[in-house]
Amino acid sequence: MARADQPARIARWCWQLLSYAWLDTGDRWRIRRVALYLARHGITLDWPLPQLETVLVDDPDKVEQTRAAFRRLAHQRAIAEGATLLPPP
Repeated sequence: MARADQPARIARWCWQLLSYAWLDTGDRWRIRRVALYLARHGITLDWPLPQLETVLVDDPDKVEQTRAAFRRLAHQRAIAEGATLLPPP
């Protein structure tokens, strides 16, 4: 059972949200904010994407580098699984 007082679990969920946003490499979905709904508590937490990036990466100077590294890794894994993708931007 997921609980709001489990910060490590919530952090993983936030990283998952951030990864979805980062996978939109062409900005097709224009993701500017992300949200997490904790149904059991009736709470919605939302953040502007740049704020969540800064909090999770923990160094504003490394956000771009971290995003690029994630996208490269995701691209490599997708290719390894047999996907045909455009090269990362």
